[in-house]
Amino acid sequence: ITLDLDSSVTKRLAAIEDFISEKQWDVVVSMLRQAQAEKPDKLVSIGPGWYVSVARYCQCRAATLPTAGLTVYRQQVNATAKKWLDDFQQQRDRNSLLKIVRLASASSSSEAALSRLAEQAFEAGDFCPARAWWEMLLPATGSLRSAAGIGLLRCPEATSNAAQIR
Repeated sequence: ITLDLDSSVTKRLAAIEDFISEKQWDVVVSMLRQAQAEKPDKLVSIGPGWYVSVARYCQCRAATLPTAGLTVYRQQVNATAKKWLDDFQQQRDRNSLLKIVRLASASSSSEAALSRLAEQAFEAGDFCPARAWWEMLLPATGSLRSAAGIGLLRCPEATSNAAQIR
């Protein structure tokens, strides 16, 4: 098997980590959003033998930003995510919720979107997807590149009761 890896993406993601260490949040958020928009389906290594799409990596990384970085991220994506959540409430279009999870999972609207997706799946008797949606409301137990956190998409600062979700 040959994986389609892009060295320029790997370099960009490494540069993002440098800007994170320098706490340059505007640059970090811009670079994450740009990488996700330009090459969402390219693969990036997150550990030996573990790969995720650039889009998934960027969403996971945004969700694990410290509070200051997350605030800047949310300033840029919350309006769009809120519009998608409102679209769902008006039209009951599940795709609006999925957009939030795929494109703005660290937004302030992600917890509501994940809860609604989980409830819909549970009511339809799709228990495995319901569990997966609910588990995204649990805090990550490790760093993005650790064995416990490899490629996991989590809702940052979720207020849901973790014991009830489990």
